[in-house]
Amino acid sequence: MPMLFGNRSITTSSTVLATRNLVTGEPNINGEFAVNATCRDIVISQRDPLPLETLSKENSDVFNKINNIAKTLEKYFKKPQIIDYIYENGEVYVIQSNNAQLTAPGRFRAAKDMVDSGIITKAESLNNFEPADVAQLLAPSLTNAEPTPFCKGIPSGKACVVGKVCLTNESVLEAAKKGESPIFFKKSIASTDFEALMASSAVVTNIGTDYSFVSAVTRLFRKTAAIGCEGLIVDLENNVVKCGSNTLNVGDKVTVTGTGSVLVDEQELFNPEKHEDEFAKEVLTWADEVRQDKINVFTIADTSSEVQKAVEIGSDGVGTLSLEPFFEGDDRRFVTDVIDPTNEEGVNSFETHLTSKLKEIFSSIGSKAITIRLFDPELTSYLDKPMELAKEIGVLRAQKDRDGDNFASQEELDSKIAELDSMKKAHRANPAIGSRSIRLLVARPELMNAELKSILNAAKEARGSGADPHTRILIPYVSDYREVSNLMKQFEALSLEIGEKAKIGIEIDTPRACLTTAKLAELTDFLIFSVPLLTNVTFALDRTEAEKQLLETYKEKKLLTNVYNGVQASVSELMKICVQEAKQTKTECEIGLFSEEFHNPKVISHYSELGINSFICKAPAVPVARLCAAKTLIESQ
Repeated sequence: MPMLFGNRSITTSSTVLATRNLVTGEPNINGEFAVNATCRDIVISQRDPLPLETLSKENSDVFNKINNIAKTLEKYFKKPQIIDYIYENGEVYVIQSNNAQLTAPGRFRAAKDMVDSGIITKAESLNNFEPADVAQLLAPSLTNAEPTPFCKGIPSGKACVVGKVCLTNESVLEAAKKGESPIFFKKSIASTDFEALMASSAVVTNIGTDYSFVSAVTRLFRKTAAIGCEGLIVDLENNVVKCGSNTLNVGDKVTVTGTGSVLVDEQELFNPEKHEDEFAKEVLTWADEVRQDKINVFTIADTSSEVQKAVEIGSDGVGTLSLEPFFEGDDRRFVTDVIDPTNEEGVNSFETHLTSKLKEIFSSIGSKAITIRLFDPELTSYLDKPMELAKEIGVLRAQKDRDGDNFASQEELDSKIAELDSMKKAHRANPAIGSRSIRLLVARPELMNAELKSILNAAKEARGSGADPHTRILIPYVSDYREVSNLMKQFEALSLEIGEKAKIGIEIDTPRACLTTAKLAELTDFLIFSVPLLTNVTFALDRTEAEKQLLETYKEKKLLTNVYNGVQASVSELMKICVQEAKQTKTECEIGLFSEEFHNPKVISHYSELGINSFICKAPAVPVARLCAAKTLIESQ
């Protein structure tokens, strides 16, 4: 028969404690104790334990002993601990000690304190974090003030979650399979509920403490929860949940917050653009110290507010700023003006508009690097539909025939005829592989000249106003070095004329560019891979269309997984060839990469091993990428 510590006599007491507050991470022991009970009784809530503060008053000697042991074990294991103790006949026995699972804010607070105390180094601390810890900093939050909760418990994950009430394991699994968001309400959670717990979007229980199974699991997997909600009754017979005078039915919408509150109905949520956790900010500065001058993390941006956000969230600058957003809505006319041969002021209006927009951008970036991506889409996306334009021309010609010499709209007719001619020349059946990007600029030198001139003038004007932009220009969709050579001649002449410099880079989007990098690297300062675009061309797919049906069909037939997730061997091999050729040609050539996979440290590690030292991602992923980049460097040392 196994020996059970803790119930030998009425004077024996058991204690379960954490070396830190599991919610906030504060450095003071927290726990519960019970007389004539086992530690397991406390964990599974079979006994009503007393708070550890009571033990400190009733038996200070025992309290001081376990407090000293707790500090010793935390220093030894270098992580916050949950420890089971038994006090018997004047002696304290340690039954077990395990790594504690804290909330995301608690992890950052504990890390800062443990580094300051010399228990662990900054590098060791960073290695203890997972990407999900950082991702939770920007998790969905309540838009408005929190209303009176239906019930409230101990929190776990930081995200606010909206879903429907489910009371059984089967209903949770069924709802999750349908793509719904099940909120699992149960009196208590045991290990047999693990599958349903993991399938749920959030968990709400009546029984549970900081030290129970459900707390450990939900915090381990960063899952939102409200644990140990006082007064919560789960009525399986009537398919309802009660708390006080309030009742919820199965299927009702609820919102579970990151503070452990359960709110009736679907509450409005928003994704914060930046976090205010001071401890997390400091931890991420440690990550920046590790990757400084080794790995850069940039973000993409389209507006001056997004550029400002890039600075605030700790990116090293803007890795890609596209010009297309500056020509939306009524501003589309600037594009049609610049290619209209009858519009002599078209180029000037285009340059004035773009220079104004970019000056605002350069003024927002401070002294960080910013990469302007040249015009990418086909012109047809900016021109009116051919049929509509042809009808308008037909109407004007009919009016001309009717009015003869009195026709007053000849200028408008000529302009529309010229626009239709331009459209016919620009039209392609496949816009994904048509006259776009560098090909468009070669065919339309007036557009290329206007873009380059606007960028340089904007940078010069911003510099004159006190800014210090580090300007980089990115040429997308290059497949031949002669395309770049043609643009470089125009750029160098303009740079000399305007008196403003910028670095020139190439976006590697095609297999041919990967295989001819040696010549491309000679002409440019940096290279950037666009993993989604390179994957498109390598697999001859269009992502938008492929993910709607084709890839799902291939997955069902076990022919191909989603090629846009993770690292694809064929795409990676092309990149490897490209990097090797670039480094052989120009050892100091900076090589960057845009991807949506930087939440995974293994992805950054893989690309770093290829020789890529700059990573570009969307703004919400920047904090995660900063951590992952640092972890990659630490693990490689």
